[in-house]
Amino acid sequence: MLAKKKNADQIEPLADRIEEVRSFLHSVFPNLSLDIVVLKDPFGPPVHEENFDAIVVSSETIAGAAKMNEIRAEKGFKPLVVVVTRRTVSSLLSSTFIRNNLPPRRKGGK
Repeated sequence: MLAKKKNADQIEPLADRIEEVRSFLHSVFPNLSLDIVVLKDPFGPPVHEENFDAIVVSSETIAGAAKMNEIRAEKGFKPLVVVVTRRTVSSLLSSTFIRNNLPPRRKGGK
């Protein structure tokens, strides 16, 4: 899924990204139990598994949440509660924006 992203060559390997997420979350919540799930499609586990209750989205991704609920309804799952967050100026720094402004990575190293 990431191969089509802008500046895909700037994206760290999956194992590195997972470890960074794990490290960050444990630095904030040392006793937190984690189940990090790799997304293999645009919707992730909530369209395949019934045991989800809610999803938090931005105004930019609310259409995806509506599609998720459509797919869930087709499978007989209860709809997700959709919580829409208001974006702040600092949150406009999307991963694409950051990659667009990084210097090119050298081949063979970080």
